[in-house]
Amino acid sequence: MIVDSSTNTPAMAREVAQAAAARGVQYLDAPVSGSLAQAQGKELVFMVGGDAAAFERAQPLFKAMGRMAKHMGASGTGATIKLINNMLSGTATAAIAEAVIAAEAAGLDRAATLEVLAEGAAGSRLLKTRMPKMFNRDFTPQFQLQLMEKDLRYFQLLALELDRPMPVASLVRSQFQAARRNALGTLDSCALYLQAAGEKPKA
Repeated sequence: MIVDSSTNTPAMAREVAQAAAARGVQYLDAPVSGSLAQAQGKELVFMVGGDAAAFERAQPLFKAMGRMAKHMGASGTGATIKLINNMLSGTATAAIAEAVIAAEAAGLDRAATLEVLAEGAAGSRLLKTRMPKMFNRDFTPQFQLQLMEKDLRYFQLLALELDRPMPVASLVRSQFQAARRNALGTLDSCALYLQAAGEKPKA
């Protein structure tokens, strides 16, 4: 069995699953939500596409690193929900960057801003982790900007496959693309703030 936790296009996942089946190998597209810290703490969320019986066989692996493993359906569905997840994350990151720009330009207290927004309707784990990094200009990579841009590009390919317009995601991807081209790709994805604010990273 192959359990693939990389972020790929659904079309690629289906192609690999078909090639694996031809060789008598089961293949699961099983990308995750979370990074190194979540893996070490057994807090990953696995989004899994592929054969249901293979999914059950892989449970010991999922339980070793994750708090949740959800079977999404046939091959490619794990990759699909992962791209949707990262599209939402990238879009929220772009919105948080603009919120930080507005708060700083208005002279708001940073701590008070974060506290109030975290308790409002837009409060989320992403806001609580991304906003402080932007305020502090801490772009130590947890998830590199260039990887987010790649995932948003894959989401655009999915949108083409589904024949659905995704104007917001397209705009956000263009912002990440510009940031990558501006040599911000190896920084954390929240370094999109620098692109939006027209700032240079600290040396």
